[in-house]
Amino acid sequence: MSGRKFIYKVNLAHIEIKKFIKETETIKKFSSKKKKKITPFLENLNFFRLLKVIFLIFLSLYNLHTKE
Repeated sequence: MSGRKFIYKVNLAHIEIKKFIKETETIKKFSSKKKKKITPFLENLNFFRLLKVIFLIFLSLYNLHTKE
């Protein structure tokens, strides 16, 4: 994997992390207004999205390491 592809994938992961944080904050604001807890489904969904981002970062690092 070239340096450009790696930087591109890291940027994509960074964008996904920003989306994750923004959506989590939005859900917390909404749930606090309605005085309800965040549903477990949404918590699990956000957790798996975060795992996906972490997996993509490690996969990119592995590909970069094996190509050298």
